[in-house]
Order: sequence, then C-alpha cells, then structure tokens
Amino acid sequence: QPGQSSAAQRPRGSTLAITAVLQTLPQRRAWLWGTLVSLGALLLLFRTCASPNATTEVTPSAQPVSEVATDLPPSPPTTAEILSQANELRDGGDYQQALALYDQAIASEPESAVAHWGRCYSLNRLQQAASAIAACDQAIALNADDPRPLSSKGFALVQQQRHAEALALFDQALDLQPDNAEAWNNRGTTLLQLKQPEKALIAFDQAIEIQPDLAEAWNNRGATLWNLQRFDEAITAVDQAITLNPDYADALSLRQQMREKLGR
Repeated sequence: QPGQSSAAQRPRGSTLAITAVLQTLPQRRAWLWGTLVSLGALLLLFRTCASPNATTEVTPSAQPVSEVATDLPPSPPTTAEILSQANELRDGGDYQQALALYDQAIASEPESAVAHWGRCYSLNRLQQAASAIAACDQAIALNADDPRPLSSKGFALVQQQRHAEALALFDQALDLQPDNAEAWNNRGTTLLQLKQPEKALIAFDQAIEIQPDLAEAWNNRGATLWNLQRFDEAITAVDQAITLNPDYADALSLRQQMREKLGR
C-alpha cells in the first residue's frame, strides 16, 4: 500500500536471516578470540626457539667426571720413591744417574740421612773423594748409628791416602755392624796399604766368610797372599774372583802379572 513504511515492505525472509546472523555473533566472536590467542602463543614459541639467546642453547652440557679427572696432572714422586729408584741405579752401577736422584731426594727432604749416604757412595765410585767425604759427614751428622756412611767415608779417605784415619772409621763401622762384608774388605785393603799383610788377610777372610760371592775380597786376598809369597794360593784366590766376575779388569790384570812372574 502506498502509505506503509519501508520496514513494512521488507520481505519476512530477510528479517529472519538478519536475526539468525545476530544470534550467532557472540559465538563467532569467541571463536575468533580463541584463534588469535592460539596464533599468538605459536608466534611467541617460534621467537623463543629462534632467538640466539635462548636458554636451551647457552646452557653447557654436563661433562662426565671421568673426563675431568683425566686432565689432572700426575702426582709428583715421593722421596721414598725417588730413593728407591736411585738405589736401583746405584746397585746397577749407574752412579751418575743415581747421584742426580739423590740430589733430588735431598732437595725434597734435606734431613734424609739415607740420601746423603747414597750420594757419598756414588761420589766415591765416581772418584770424587772430597765431595764424598762432605756427603758422608752430612749422613753421619743425621744418623751416627748407621755404619754405612762411616765405611764410605773411610773408603774416600783411602783414596786420599789417609789410611790411618780410614782404618779408624772401618773399625767404628764394624763395631756397629760386625757382619758388614764391605767394611771388612775395606779394612783389609787399608791394612795392606799400611804394610800389615797378615792382619789384612784375616780381614779378607772375614769378608769372604760373610759374603762368599764378593769378588773384590777374593782378589784382594790373592794380592795379599802374593805379598806373603804364597803364590799358588794367590793365583787360586784371583781365579775365584774372575769366576765370580769374568769382566773384573783388576783381577784379570793381576792374574796375568802373577803368571808372567811365575813363568806360567
């Protein structure tokens, strides 16, 4: 009709459609907010993972304890270990190397009487009598009851031709240790130098009784028997020294001289 409003003229179907859309707007709005929140969370997670300052990338991984332990420096040898190695070298005849280790032991433990004596003994074998005497004096001052530095100092005094002083030290060492074969042998050598071959022979026999494989005592016994003009016994004794030590240069030389003089 011409006088009716436009709203009255709008089709009923359009009204129903608009009403339906208006009714679903709250539900669509909730869905839209949920979607935006999810997208925001994903974006934040992506930025965290891609960031160079992310915690997961700067945290160092834990290292096994065994790997750290292998990087530690080895413990230095103890004085006892150094002395043990030095004694092995000395007994093997490597006196120069032994001397270096004795010096190392003394640097670690200055009051080690054993180290000072080992140093004295090695210096004696290297024919450094004056230094040997000084080392033995240190050992004796630290332990006056040890017969070894007394005997070794006596040996050094023999090298300096101070036989009477040496003999007194050998006697002192034997008072402390009567079964010291080396001290008996040194005592015999000193007595022989002092022109007392009978007493020297007794000392060498005592050394051999204590240590039958002491080649030096057998050789010295042979030299003493020769001085006593007991020639056959002398050659037998020197032969025994060479049997014990086939490379014993002094014994080989002495036997050769004896055979030449006897025409054998």
